[in-house]
Amino acid sequence: MKPALAKKISTVIASTLLFSLFSIPAQADSAITVGTTTFGSGLATNVGVTLSGFDQTQNYQVTVKFVNTETNVDVTNGNLAATQGSTSLVSGYSSYSAAKLGFKGTYAAISAALSSMTWNPSSASEAISIRIGIATQPGTNEFYDANSSHYYKYISTKVGWSNARIAAESTNLFGLRGYLAEINSAAENNFIGNETSALNIWIGATEDSDTAANYTSSSYNGTPGQRWIWNGAVETPLPAGTGAIAQGAPAAFSSWAGGEPNNDTKPGQDCAVTNWGGARGMWNDLTCEEYLNGYLIEFGGRPDETSIASTRTLTTTVVAREAVTLGTLRSNVTCTFDVDCTFPLSLTNPTAKNSSNVDVAGTFAYTSSNTDSTTVSAESGGASVALVNAGTSTITATFTPTNSALYAVATKTFTITVTATAPAAPTGISATAGNTETTLSWTAASNGGSAITDYLIEYSTDNLTWSTFADGTSTGTSATVTGLTNGILYYFRVSAINAVDTGSSSSAVSATPVAPSSGGGGASPTPTPTPTSSTKPKPENNITTNPLTTPSEKPEPGTSNQPASLVERFIEDLADALKPVIVNIFSTPISTAEITAFTDQVALDLINSTGDKKIGSAPSLVLYNNEYQPSKLAILDNSIAQVVSANGGVLNFQAKDGETPIAVNTEGRVQMVQSNFVFAQGTGLAPNSEFAVYLFSNPTLLGIGKTNAKGEFFISFVVKNQIPLGDHTLQINGLLADGRTSSVSMPVTLVDSIETARSNAMPKTVFVNENPVTNATNALYFLIALFAALLLFMLFGGSRLLLAAIRSRDEEEANV
Repeated sequence: MKPALAKKISTVIASTLLFSLFSIPAQADSAITVGTTTFGSGLATNVGVTLSGFDQTQNYQVTVKFVNTETNVDVTNGNLAATQGSTSLVSGYSSYSAAKLGFKGTYAAISAALSSMTWNPSSASEAISIRIGIATQPGTNEFYDANSSHYYKYISTKVGWSNARIAAESTNLFGLRGYLAEINSAAENNFIGNETSALNIWIGATEDSDTAANYTSSSYNGTPGQRWIWNGAVETPLPAGTGAIAQGAPAAFSSWAGGEPNNDTKPGQDCAVTNWGGARGMWNDLTCEEYLNGYLIEFGGRPDETSIASTRTLTTTVVAREAVTLGTLRSNVTCTFDVDCTFPLSLTNPTAKNSSNVDVAGTFAYTSSNTDSTTVSAESGGASVALVNAGTSTITATFTPTNSALYAVATKTFTITVTATAPAAPTGISATAGNTETTLSWTAASNGGSAITDYLIEYSTDNLTWSTFADGTSTGTSATVTGLTNGILYYFRVSAINAVDTGSSSSAVSATPVAPSSGGGGASPTPTPTPTSSTKPKPENNITTNPLTTPSEKPEPGTSNQPASLVERFIEDLADALKPVIVNIFSTPISTAEITAFTDQVALDLINSTGDKKIGSAPSLVLYNNEYQPSKLAILDNSIAQVVSANGGVLNFQAKDGETPIAVNTEGRVQMVQSNFVFAQGTGLAPNSEFAVYLFSNPTLLGIGKTNAKGEFFISFVVKNQIPLGDHTLQINGLLADGRTSSVSMPVTLVDSIETARSNAMPKTVFVNENPVTNATNALYFLIALFAALLLFMLFGGSRLLLAAIRSRDEEEANV
């Protein structure tokens, strides 16, 4: 391969894992994994290191380097780089961007640093290996060698060699018994030299006993009688290298300084030190009992030892490939779910170029890092990204070259960040009334990008103040609200809940729980549900039945000239459609376009009357099948209260003193006087059908009437003395021609006398031609106009004409 081309080479990690011969047992299930398979030369690419099975409560030391696996000697190829975070450098390592890395810290810190690690190879390489070593972090002056998987500890106390060996074997680290260091390879010697800067450190090499006792020459050839051995331990089981030759041709490895060892003690035992004279890794022999030196303890290598440290070393080989440069994919996306996100996203394959800017043939594959948030599907020439839920995901385009022997795999990414919102309001809510309960069902709307965790179900008797029904936690789209009171109109609404917030409420629906038909005898009232949020108490439904025996009389239709009397009945004997509807006519219904459009003027235009008419301040309430209908309460000629709906007037109500109408009060309420008659007429009910008339706070059935063939009714009744004085609600319930229930309510008041009614009467509207102030004003305007005309007459010659007329008259009188 040409040198110029070699600079564009990337590296492919092979799958072979090599573990050191003398590795200390690691946690049984710990593992180091390298995820990236290709690296582009000149491109810093994440190595994709992940860890598993480590004790996350420990601190660790990490070393990463390239090595020759045959000699364990460090080699280089470009730079490794990692984010420091809260780690710190291991002694002997100078940077977080270098040919090799060494750092230490908590598990979280070293895991984060490794996951950030990149490699930028500088050239082609064959059979180069990367080695990642992780071990429980040693203490001060303690080191871990990933090559040998041994720990080391430097002791600065100055002792003789024999005492150093005794002290070493009395020292334990992570459950391992120490010994004076026995150095068996160049890699181990280099590691010790890099980790220790002290001079003249005792290590475990010494003359054997025969040589020490008899040899007097100044050089050794390694044969019996002139031999150095590794003898750093005497306590069994001995380390694997103890007794091996440490000098001369028979030695597996040695690093004696020039001319050493030279037998300083003749005869007598000599012992070895490393870092002789400041030359790191160089050995020399000294008299064993010199007390000028510290010593180096090694841990690991004794048979059948078990370490309590967590250690793991991964070694894997690499080869070279040329890098491919990908063009732009797209910029990052940030949006809010259901607000400003635009999906699906259409992606086009980016360009793929080699170092000469020539297109490289290959294929693209797309993935999402978070399929709970986004999914990717392949399309011709690219891909499509669909949004599932809120979250952050990385979309990766992976390019695999057709010529994989020449080119490396390449990737391009962008990030999608979607913020969740509260859920949308449920739709299609419906309510089905039952006996002291109502069953609700609805359709789930958008979850706002976060899974719906529950639904909030609320109920109300006035559509204003809401209580929460405690139904536990459920993501189903139906629920039954129990513990309701039969005969009371309830309103219901539902809101969805996710991790962000509670969403908007659905539109309100209403229903009136009813007791099942039992052939007579009403159901006993049941208590209302216990609210879990603040609300005003629900009104009691103390329905008062008439104190009569059951009459046999049937109601008959009346006429405008001869209103019919009401026929008394027991409430429990009435059909459900005629039973009272407990309402608060002063509550404000949920605003709709239909209600907003029904203005006072629209209502006045629907009233078929030429007399005085106006919309009063008192409210009215019209319900068809328990659903609000737009309505107004109009006052006609100061004495008639008329409920006007979108179809015109539906109910007229008037009180009289004999034949004299009684004016409504200042609030626009009809004033009923005890023992006097009141009259009502209405339209819109089913022909020849019965209707019921109530007066309440506590509902009292005044009686039932009957419509004529046109669905009209005309009734009158006497206000009984047992009805308490004060404000009441008049309600008339029946059936419409289409079968729906109808309930029309208006406010009234009961007073004790005609005099009281007159004193509370609403002032009569004064028309223009009856207003004396207006008449006086008009007369004044007439006089002013007349004076102005006379003045103009005089100014423009009128005075001369007048004088001429006077002279003419005087002359005529003189002639006579």
